[in-house]
Formats: sequence, structure tokens, C-alpha cells
Amino acid sequence: MPINLDSCITGIFVPGNIGASSGLPPIVRVIPPREPGIIAATVIEVATAADHILPMSISQISEPAAAADAPVATITSSGQALDGIANLTGAWSLSRDLVTSFVGGTRYTKSGTDIITLEDQSGNNRDFTDGGSATRRPTETTAFPASRLCADFDGSSDFLSTVAISDLIANSSGAMVISLIIDAVTINDATSYSNHGVMADSAAYMGLYARNFSGVTFYAYNWDGSADQPSTTGAVGTAYVLMWRHHGGNVYVSLNGGTEVSVASGNTQSLSGTVNLGTGSGGACNMKVAEIFTTSNGGQTAALATAIANMKTHVGA
Repeated sequence: MPINLDSCITGIFVPGNIGASSGLPPIVRVIPPREPGIIAATVIEVATAADHILPMSISQISEPAAAADAPVATITSSGQALDGIANLTGAWSLSRDLVTSFVGGTRYTKSGTDIITLEDQSGNNRDFTDGGSATRRPTETTAFPASRLCADFDGSSDFLSTVAISDLIANSSGAMVISLIIDAVTINDATSYSNHGVMADSAAYMGLYARNFSGVTFYAYNWDGSADQPSTTGAVGTAYVLMWRHHGGNVYVSLNGGTEVSVASGNTQSLSGTVNLGTGSGGACNMKVAEIFTTSNGGQTAALATAIANMKTHVGA
């Protein structure tokens, strides 16, 4: 008979950072009622002292030899938020580890509260950096819902750069997902790439843009010989998980995993431009960013939906 964990858990004991050198598993101690032998249990979460929120599952509950002791549940990790994304080309977060192979790594570097580098957690070494310029550095803050750490871009000089488009997406397929808050929009231009660059390449062949129209109009832009730019609307000061997706001859945009808006769009014409965060061909973006990931497989809609739902919960979107 399964134990009701809601009534039995008395405390979570985490001996060291999960994935760190201690190598010790976290445990949950439970109190009676006891059941002999091994008992199946439900899935729970464990928060470590380092603010990792890790999905955990109880693998077994075994009766100890000493009658005075409570049963002990041994917990094993069931994976990180992006472990289910195929062809993951980049992953960045200030507040948690997104990929199991990265757990315990350095998420970002800073000088004071100025962010120098967002470290790529995908294992591909595709960091976002300040390019050696201190004036480009966004500010570290906890201004997201639930006080999640994020990078605050001033809409003027702040932006970070990573690799070429070709390292993040394919010309016919890919996705970029970003959790963000737009703090202000001033540019109002009907051409998508003439607005504020959220995440876009330096040569204006693809990207996410924000426009001062109907609150905030978000564009997913792709150039296949002409500008293809589906759009959706949101509000200033609101947390969203925004997705650019290109697959099957269409480019898509969506907010928070909702209905995608799409237009027909062929192969991205050039993949040589550098991908920037916080600026684009139209101008810089006044925003806060908590998490980002990219994949060269834009067709994995179920996995993308699962990852977006996870990000929404984590950042309070």
C-alpha cells in the first residue's frame, strides 16, 4: 500500500550540491505509518541550497533494521528541463541548470553586478559574451517573478553576442526560446527587423523583434529572399516565454506555448551573421532575460511544448 508522502515528509536533507564532488544522494526522511519491504511512491521535487530545482523521483522506501529509525527514501534525479530537447545547440540560464550534463557548472560570470558572460550549458561552448566591452554588459538582477535571477538590458548600449546562426539552427529548421520581460518599447515600424532586437543576427536574416504597437508586438522574422514575419501581441512589464520556430516551409511565433501564428517561409538565406542578445538591426531592446535555448530541430513540437511549460513554471510567466 503506497505511503501518502504529503503527510509523511518531515524534512528534506541535501548533503552537498547535487552533482558536486560529494557524490552523496539527497534523502527524504518519512515517519510512520510504516510499510515493510519496498514501496512505490510518487514524484516530488527537491530544492538544493544552490537554488537548483531538480525533479526527483523516489526509487524505493526500505525498512531499516533499527525499529527506532524512520523509513528512508532514496531519491534519484529524473532529469533537467532541456534533457528532452533533441539537437540542442545552446542553453543559457542564470538561475538553474538546464541540462543534466551541466549540473554544478558555472552559469555566468560577472564583475560586480555587470554580466560578462552567459555560459552555454549545452556543452557546445557557445557562450554569450560582452565581446571585451564593459559598456555592453547587462545587469544582474532578481526582478523576474519569484525573484528569479535575470539579465537586465538597458535598451541603449547593453547586448551580448554568441556564434553564427549556422551554429544554432539549420537553414530549413530550428527554434529559439527565450523567457523575458519587455520593460519599454519605443520603435514602431511595420518592418519587423527595423524594431527592437530581442535575439537576432547581425545581418538581419532572422530573429525575434519587439515593436511599440498594440502594447508589444513580437515578430518572428525570417528572410528567404523577402521578409516573412508572423506576429503576436503582449504587454510591457509581463513575463513571457517567447518562441521563434522555423520548420516545414513556415516560420512561427508563439507566447507561453499558446497558439502559434505562422506564415510561409523558405530556407533562411544566410546563416553567417552573429547572433546577438538585446539588439538587432533596428535597435537595442530594453528587457530582462532569464533563460534561453536553441535547437536545430524545429519539428519536435511535443518536446518544445514540454520545455516551454517547464520554463513558464520556473520564471512565473
